[in-house]
Formats: sequence, C-alpha cells, structure tokens
Amino acid sequence: MSKHIGLKLLFVLLILGQFLQTRLNGYALKSTTNFIMFGVLVLVLLNLVMHKKQVFTYFKSLSFSMIPKRLKLLTALILIGQLYCLFLGKTYYPFADVGMFREARSVEIFSETYVAPRYYVKVDDSITVIHLRKEHTILPKNLLPWTYNNEYTFSAAYHYKSKQENFEFLRRSLVDAQKIKVSDTIFIGLESVDYSTRSVLFNSDTSMSIDYILSNNQYYGELYIPDYLKQ
Repeated sequence: MSKHIGLKLLFVLLILGQFLQTRLNGYALKSTTNFIMFGVLVLVLLNLVMHKKQVFTYFKSLSFSMIPKRLKLLTALILIGQLYCLFLGKTYYPFADVGMFREARSVEIFSETYVAPRYYVKVDDSITVIHLRKEHTILPKNLLPWTYNNEYTFSAAYHYKSKQENFEFLRRSLVDAQKIKVSDTIFIGLESVDYSTRSVLFNSDTSMSIDYILSNNQYYGELYIPDYLKQ
C-alpha cells in the first residue's frame, strides 16, 4: 500500500493550499469547499488501508545511491520550491502553482446563432465568400495556391484582419492566383450560422455589414473596411 503515500501527501498539500488561498466569494468558496470535501474523503479511504509508519518506510525504501550529490541537492531544492508554491497556492517564478480549475467561473450562455463579417467577390452575378481558414488545407482550397499555408491564413483571418496591409495583400494574392480581376471589387457581407438548425446564410448587404462591424465587439478586433466601401 506504500505506493499511495505520495498521493496522500499531495492531497494534504493541496487541501492546505486551498485553505490559504480561499477568497470570500461564492464561486471560489464553493469550489474550495467541494475540493476539500473530496480530498478529505480520499484521505479517509487511504487511511483505511495504510498505517502511519508506512510513510517513513516509503521514504527509506527510496534509493538514490546512483545519483550524484549535487544533483540530489538541486532536485531537492526544486522539489521544495515547487511544494512551497503548491502549499501556498501561489506562483513564484520559476515555480508555479498548477491550479487551473481552482476557481469555478460563471457560465456564459452564447447565442445559438453565430454571425461574422466576411469578404466576398461578385463575378458574373455569382458570389464567392472568402473563407481564409479553409485555404490552408488541400481539399476545400479554391482561391489561393498551396503555398499559402496555415500560418498565413490564421494570421490574416485573426491577428491582422483589421490591418489595411493585410487586405491589400489578400487582394494582390487573389489577382495573382487569377481568381479575380484587377477591376473586381471585394465587398463585405455577413455570414450567419444557426447551430440549432445547422443552416448557413450569407447576407451580401455591405452597408448592413459595415454597421454590424462598427457596433459589435469582435474577437481580434474589427475586420478592415476599405475606404471605397465607406462612401
């Protein structure tokens, strides 16, 4: 049963750390209380199959004869530092308290309909929506050559989507790939996905799309609006 000693000591440190870092708000207190109750239950069950003397037996049975003394000292210091942070429930670089689920968060209920502005081109009364995130794979690729990899499509679709340079580079790329002509215009529309019905709709009304961009917060910022669409 000695293999459970380490687990028992870990639970003790975690529980003590929970006591020290509890914040007096409903979510944290509830999460901490549940964690402590669970930890106490585990400790009680472990005590049913263990004796206190086995703790010392466990450490005596460990053999470090093959490890150099300096490495032993370094390992002990790292272990002590990590356990100290774990005990306090805090982070002191380079030691960290790994507690990503310590505090429960309130659940945000999102709408069943997802709306996002998209660039699109209209050629011969046919609308082609530009989905940059699809352009880095082989099968759904239909606008850009294979040289436009995941790094570009991710950056262009998110991190740099509000930059004018990003828009101009995309336009030149489509012209070079002979997907649009120099005289063709890139518009902005709204794509909506209804998760309850699995329907995907696209609204090509540019003025409505611009109003949506300017009045709604979006991840990674607003989609760049060319000057010729603002007139």
